[in-house]
Parts: sequence; C-alpha cells; structure tokens
Amino acid sequence: EGYKEPHTRKDVCIDSKERVDGQGRQFEPLVSHLEARGPTGTLMKIDVEGAEWAALGAVPDEQLQKVDLLDLQIYLCSGLPGGKERLEILQKRAEVLEKLARIFHVVA
Repeated sequence: EGYKEPHTRKDVCIDSKERVDGQGRQFEPLVSHLEARGPTGTLMKIDVEGAEWAALGAVPDEQLQKVDLLDLQIYLCSGLPGGKERLEILQKRAEVLEKLARIFHVVA
C-alpha cells in the first residue's frame, strides 16, 4: 500500500530473445520487461536454472541500472560440456558477473 508503482508479480521464462522451447514454454527477453520500467523502484528475482546467463548478458547496463534490488540464484558450472567449449562458456559467464559487479553491490 502507498507505493507509487503498483506491485505486479510476473512469473515468466526469460532468455536473451523471444522463443518457445521443446516443452512449449514461452521465453521472453529480460530487457523487454525493463524497458517500460521507471528509473528506480524495480525488484527482480531470478531463479531460472541456468538461463540467467543469456538473459542478463543481453541486457544493456542502462536497463539493469533501473533495478534497485536483484535477488539472483546462479549456476556457474552446472550442465557445462567438457573441453574448449566449457572454457568459452565460463569466460562468457565471468563477463556477465563482472557486468553485474559494476552495477550492483554483492551481498552473500
């Protein structure tokens, strides 16, 4: 009560782009949810079993700066292939973590 922005919970599957997976689940780009938000006041909880990397990596810094609180569960090494591809994926994930560290204060 008394909030300038109404509270709206929206449970969605997120990714870097719009798509439908093999199980018929609709995925939406995370950035599409942030574009319409005001400059502050957004709380975002992400627990998407590994899809967070592509979704967060595709969001420009200026859109992430609209988020006042990010509650994020990550899976750094879960489901990774072996060999060279593993190292490439880990490098991309490290870049996403560096991006988040530039924008947010990390608390464990």
